[in-house]
Amino acid sequence: ITNAEISSAYGEKVLGIIVGLEKVEKINTTRSKLQSENFIKLILSQADDVRVVLILLSSKLNKLRNIKNLSEEEQKNLAEELESLYAPLAHRLGLYQIKTEMEEMSMKYLHNDIYKTIAKQLAEKKAARDKYIESFIQPLKELLESKGIPPFEIKGRPKSIHSIWNKLQKGKV
Repeated sequence: ITNAEISSAYGEKVLGIIVGLEKVEKINTTRSKLQSENFIKLILSQADDVRVVLILLSSKLNKLRNIKNLSEEEQKNLAEELESLYAPLAHRLGLYQIKTEMEEMSMKYLHNDIYKTIAKQLAEKKAARDKYIESFIQPLKELLESKGIPPFEIKGRPKSIHSIWNKLQKGKV
């Protein structure tokens, strides 16, 4: 289908998104893995419309969620690409749940033993961690209520497995 046919059938905006996707998909990611920041800048400069980047991230996330359908080598390549390029891109755009999902799944396929070890330890200490988070939240909640602060919600969450692993690596533990 030609650009003119797309434009007449769907409009210039859709054509712009498709052209943007074509530009972005031509970027060679094999050499970019070690230069995440440059890759992000390149993607953002090539995509004139942020929807192009959102479609790209959605496509990668879909591929990740169906990773079991890929060969072992394809799984490893996708996991490396997501960990080094697309998770930081999602982070840059403030898409933290997507970033975390990409990092967690990447780690599961690239560093499975470490992933399982950390996951097991987190599961063993879940009750204590939940109790600690609640003990931290309760005084804040009471203070805000006593000050007459409008309705609010305080949430706590544990660090992700990938985040724990990064912290351990940085601390050389």
